[in-house]
Amino acid sequence: MYTIRKDGNLIYDPRLDDMQILQGKLTREDNAACNFTFKPCPKNAYVGMVEKLSSIIEAYDDDRRLFRGRMLNHTQDINGLYTYTCEGELAFLGDSVVRPYDWRDGGVEAYLRFLIEQHNAQVDPSRRFNVRNVTVAEEGERIIRASTQYPTTLEEIGEKLISSLGGHLYLERVGNVTYIDYFDESPFESNQVIELGENIVDITLKTRGEEIATAIIPLGARTTSESGEDGERLEEGERLTIAEVNNGLDFVQDDDAVELYGFIARTVIYDDVTLPQNLIQRGRRALAQTINPVDNLEISAVDLKQLGVDVDALRFLDYVYVKSDLHRVHGRLLITKITTDLLNPAANTLTIGSEFGSFIKGETSTAQRLVSVENNAATSNQVYGAVTYHNQSTAATTHADIRGAIAAEAATRQTQINELQDEIDTQSETVGEMVDEIAAIWEVISNMTGGGTR
Repeated sequence: MYTIRKDGNLIYDPRLDDMQILQGKLTREDNAACNFTFKPCPKNAYVGMVEKLSSIIEAYDDDRRLFRGRMLNHTQDINGLYTYTCEGELAFLGDSVVRPYDWRDGGVEAYLRFLIEQHNAQVDPSRRFNVRNVTVAEEGERIIRASTQYPTTLEEIGEKLISSLGGHLYLERVGNVTYIDYFDESPFESNQVIELGENIVDITLKTRGEEIATAIIPLGARTTSESGEDGERLEEGERLTIAEVNNGLDFVQDDDAVELYGFIARTVIYDDVTLPQNLIQRGRRALAQTINPVDNLEISAVDLKQLGVDVDALRFLDYVYVKSDLHRVHGRLLITKITTDLLNPAANTLTIGSEFGSFIKGETSTAQRLVSVENNAATSNQVYGAVTYHNQSTAATTHADIRGAIAAEAATRQTQINELQDEIDTQSETVGEMVDEIAAIWEVISNMTGGGTR
């Protein structure tokens, strides 16, 4: 069950008549601040009481916190209904500024701590972070970072860490402390299987080929020298290459990809790499990511946990097993984006990012094909690879059962929305009648005073 809290106080609970909403949608995306919008109904006791930038808004699924952030904007329509737009707490890192620096004092974790400590020194306790787990690293050398500008902490982390090294930022609130993790690979996994014909409502596979490269020229840090009594560093203008560790060649290529697509070269710059053996590793890593078309799956799937099936819930940054023979998708993939509809869980969507070249190329939608999929009963213990899919005897175990449960839930929610809309229409008619009465009274007064005004 989804609920919403403002500064710790309950403002949405589907069981309470005076704490209803007309709309609630949460979007969580990899390495981006969450976005949460909700629209309270007119009878909600907290209508108009959410303060911009200061109110802390939280959304829960039972006891599990899905969102923590602040109200950023609000609108009010012709019927007086408010819509609140909130940003997740990762955006708090945009409230502080990183002043010019030249950092050469350690690895990735030390550098992230350096940035977070500067942020914490500039903001109040509710917007501070503690660095916890850092698994992203550059083996064999310290990283070098510098700036002469005044970017926000969020911009600097994005440019100097995410864009350069990849990885995933993950936030978790424990008590009164928000921890920030920086994972090379997400450690989370769901044992729920997402399968066409079982819990997939719609699936779209998109393939983009404009970023394909079959050869990478990796360039490292510029060489420097020291001059003068103060040891001032002067850039000489030449960047490190891999020629000395790659038989005189400054690029790496994939022969199979070259044969398939031709020679397509791209240059990638790594300002933090100072050793050629590390630079060639980076180049090979970049090449592995660019030789195949970028595949992206967008899936509308029913979370079987919501229907009582004994499986893990589908959660943001989970690895989940996806199976669709029709799309030639069969593997363990990462949920990089998840959109949650608080009023209609059947409308939840998942985006599963991948760079696996085994996917069929092109774009295919299967919403219309679902009617032709046989409603196979799920067995009580089906195994796909290393993932086990369990069903309780009392749970919805067939595709037809799932669709029936979805339809029942959607009908209930639609009835609630219709009732609220009828109430709004009734109030609007009452207001209109009052306006007509006031106009008639003014007309009588005007006639009595000869049309004059005071």
